[in-house]
Amino acid sequence: MIIRLGVTVSPGMPLDPSGPNALCSDDGGTFSPNFANLESGWYLSTKDPKYALERDACMQWWCPACDVIVEAYLKQYGILALAFERDIKDSIRAEFTSAGKFPACWPYFLMSRVLFQPALRALFVNDYAARGRSEWDCVQCCKKQRLDYVRGTFVAQTGGILPLCDRCWSWLAVFTPLKGLKKVPALLAERLKELATTRACPMCDKPAAWIKSEQAFSYTVPFLPDRHFEICPTCSMRTVMGSSRRSVKPADYAALRKIAKIIGGIPSEGGVLYDRAETLDSAIEVVRTLGKIPSRTVLKENAGSWLKLLIASGILPDGTRRTHFGTMVVARDGHDCLSLAEKEIDDLFSEHGIDHDREPRYPGTDFKADWSFTANGKTIFVEYFGLASRSEYAKRMSAKLAIAAEAGIDVVQFMPEDLKNLRAAFKERILTRLSTA
Repeated sequence: MIIRLGVTVSPGMPLDPSGPNALCSDDGGTFSPNFANLESGWYLSTKDPKYALERDACMQWWCPACDVIVEAYLKQYGILALAFERDIKDSIRAEFTSAGKFPACWPYFLMSRVLFQPALRALFVNDYAARGRSEWDCVQCCKKQRLDYVRGTFVAQTGGILPLCDRCWSWLAVFTPLKGLKKVPALLAERLKELATTRACPMCDKPAAWIKSEQAFSYTVPFLPDRHFEICPTCSMRTVMGSSRRSVKPADYAALRKIAKIIGGIPSEGGVLYDRAETLDSAIEVVRTLGKIPSRTVLKENAGSWLKLLIASGILPDGTRRTHFGTMVVARDGHDCLSLAEKEIDDLFSEHGIDHDREPRYPGTDFKADWSFTANGKTIFVEYFGLASRSEYAKRMSAKLAIAAEAGIDVVQFMPEDLKNLRAAFKERILTRLSTA
């Protein structure tokens, strides 16, 4: 079951935001006209440089055709168009190669544009009046949820409105990829019921439940196991916190090898680990073992990286690790590389004595480039796009390049075909920049 997202919205008569047809909202829900009090017009009039400088810079290149793109989203999705603010931004970039930088507070800019452009406002107001305050009962906990209070990130990921409240939707996001999800999985109800069951912990013998109710976590999400819920949250935290000891001993490496044998795989640097054990008894052994050694954060810091820790502990005796990206390996200068191709590029930086950093972050995002270096006083990002033929990877690649263009960052790109003569490609794209510096 999914509540229909697409709507046909007619603009009707343009509405004067200050006149008798102004739509007043009793609150500031995500999809209400009073979101962040933007209906008052403060964002468009403020001289606070935090908002005004980027707002005015955007208005320098914004044109009526940009409003047409926003209008198309409003006609398709009504008030929920604002959940797709990233898609709107991407559509504008795709249509106008001359599009400049978007404000950091892009949702404020977009909503203000909608509220104070008559044609856009009419579309938004008419849809809000028709269904903005509509409610439904969450099929999981029966709590009422109002449409204009749905979390926008959920709508954008799912592509529709599921008959859940925001809290249960958050639970769903923990257990299930939201992208394209069309119905609430039966597993969600079963999982929440199990997590809410109070039982005696087999380690400390104290009664506990993983969730206090069907809507609230007892502990934060990173500590939530996939199974073996019999182990209480307090004892489970031992797997994350470890002992208070910060000195690392050879026996700690032996303990990691023991855990790898119990879980039948490579220990991860996050999560509870014991939920990968086949039996409850073996899960308890993992918890006890992790509680006696320093935390994985301390172990990682001591070794230099998680990959180096796995190598030093003997879990990866050949110094490599297979992942879906490729073979993880350590470069000549000690940098962790996700593939052998990345190691080749990293080693060329070292060979030519070029200072370079691994995984610099794209401004304002969680995206990371592979490397950065400085030429002629300018920071340049370097990417090896090794899986560009995969659609999801290609989308991330395009998103990175769009963000870089918006931020004025130069990105050097290496592709799989460059590996045939990597030295020549490196000379052409890296060394030539330095020779002119």
